[in-house]
Amino acid sequence: RDRLRSRGLGDVYKRQVYGKDRTIEFSDQLPPCPAEYLTDCLLASDGSIWITSEGQGIYCLKPLEKAQAGKESWLDISYYHGLKKETNYYSIAEDKQGRIWVGTDNEGVSVFNGEKWKTYNRENALLGERIFDIAVSPVTGDVAIATSGGVNVFKPQTNQWLNLTRAEGLVEDQVETLAYDDKGNLWLGYACGGVSQLSEQQNYKIINTEPVSYTHLRAHETGAY
Repeated sequence: RDRLRSRGLGDVYKRQVYGKDRTIEFSDQLPPCPAEYLTDCLLASDGSIWITSEGQGIYCLKPLEKAQAGKESWLDISYYHGLKKETNYYSIAEDKQGRIWVGTDNEGVSVFNGEKWKTYNRENALLGERIFDIAVSPVTGDVAIATSGGVNVFKPQTNQWLNLTRAEGLVEDQVETLAYDDKGNLWLGYACGGVSQLSEQQNYKIINTEPVSYTHLRAHETGAY
């Protein structure tokens, strides 16, 4: 998101939600977040702010009308069935259906449909229990999840899961970060193996891998490059 300006009532943010501009306004006097150790945040398509934390749950803050500015309050999302408040949550994303996906340190990923939570783990979908990152394709709405055992991709059109590991050509099973570009290509960042580019149109076939040279990185950091 991009912070634009402050107009007395609070900070105004402008963001793109799948290609559409939205302007979100909040009051100056937002309430303190109940969680102390924050790990990730999300500005959702409806304007609400979501935060994840270590062992203190997930909270949501919805913007109010101007007449109610200053009366916002954080909602403890563990109120809804299926979510453990004491779990460590490290990543969060919103899919094109408006569902919220959150990744945990050892219990897979939980998905919120607005009424209840559903958990996916090694028993029913995922390659690993530890979730490092979550990304959503702006083209198809596919949800890619970096786990401790490889990358899983959920395809909402068919309600199917795709597994990506070293057997499918990944440099490493453990991917630290991932993101989609505006063409739907999936980019993976490894801890030590560089970066891979996968084609969504070719069922996530790897089309390019660039190793990272630590000598190159060090030279770049010191200005010697």
